[in-house]
Amino acid sequence: PVAPVPMLAEATSTPASAPAAPAPAPAAAPAAGTDSPFADLSEGDRGLLLADANGLRLGGMLTAPGGGEAGDRVAAELGGVVREAGRASRLLGLGSWHSIAIETPAAFLVLVPPSGDTVLLASREPSMPMARLGLLAERAARAARRWLERGA
Repeated sequence: PVAPVPMLAEATSTPASAPAAPAPAPAAAPAAGTDSPFADLSEGDRGLLLADANGLRLGGMLTAPGGGEAGDRVAAELGGVVREAGRASRLLGLGSWHSIAIETPAAFLVLVPPSGDTVLLASREPSMPMARLGLLAERAARAARRWLERGA
């Protein structure tokens, strides 16, 4: 089971401010009625979140510490995180980013871009090895990429 991530609730307890840079156009999501982007994964969509660059949740599910759904609030924050990651890597001359791994006492998180205008967040409790979470995030990103291509 995926444990609730306390820091996700804290990060989303206040409304997000308007981004300074113009937001890109929303990603094209598959037609209504299409299964979850993570339907083919044995882990399902718990702890996985697919969002576009504008912060719109396209698929997946994250649970807040109180047990409620936090996916929409986290997706809204991810749009800004992705823009800042791209900006920082560009300013530092590192090229494009491929993944971001975050370790906290409460959870391990991995961000991966399935496409140029989407981001995938994979979250698991710290008992899961970070390398295994990275592999899960890569598999989920491939599944999300196929799901997005079917909707185009």
